[in-house]
Amino acid sequence: MQEWAVWLYGPSQGIELWRELYGKYNVVPFPGALDGQEFGFFTNRPLRSVDDFKGMRLRTPGIGADVLRELGATPVILPQEEIKEALKKGEIDGFEFGTPAVNWNLGFDSSIAPYVTLPAWHQPSCMYDTLVNQDAWNKLPDDLKAIFESACKEVGMVDFVARIEGANPAYLTKYEKGGIQIFILDEQSMKRITEITDRLCGNLAANDALFARVLKSQRDFRASYRTWEKWGDYQIYPSK
Repeated sequence: MQEWAVWLYGPSQGIELWRELYGKYNVVPFPGALDGQEFGFFTNRPLRSVDDFKGMRLRTPGIGADVLRELGATPVILPQEEIKEALKKGEIDGFEFGTPAVNWNLGFDSSIAPYVTLPAWHQPSCMYDTLVNQDAWNKLPDDLKAIFESACKEVGMVDFVARIEGANPAYLTKYEKGGIQIFILDEQSMKRITEITDRLCGNLAANDALFARVLKSQRDFRASYRTWEKWGDYQIYPSK
């Protein structure tokens, strides 16, 4: 999760690519909120490996949906408020939505789907945004621009992280006591998902120059940042 903040505001200056993309629509993006890994897929039957995804109808959008198709599953696009009814009617076999704290408070528990499969490879982290009209932004004096951007950083990267991420351990305990069964995808399954994701992203990059630049920036950043994690965080917490 912290990688988002480092990529955006560190040497990579991912914020500039983000603003270049949104500039096409005459808006300026700022961090709105930053949260960590979702709570995986809730399903009506266990998913122990990628082979178990075949034939499943799972609610998820984006590139994650394209990965599911490659695994033989059928992705379904649904708004949050329709998930429970779709499960009840048998229109879907499972879904993903948010973090443990968010999911629990929406009533997503073992009473509607008894199994959860981790990790949440489809969304290991999420950066929400606050959007400002470009013309309105240009009219602001520099001091108000600085105040606004600082407020977005404070709320999105400090307050929201502390509140939501801080709540997740307690809600994970609620899930465990509430009868949810948690499965962890094996290493081979995760390698397969990574291979598919890399290929799909490569295909998108081949047809979109800006996507290619963003992808290269993020991949270069991750390769560089991993060298620090290897000697820093990992050495302190080797089981992480």
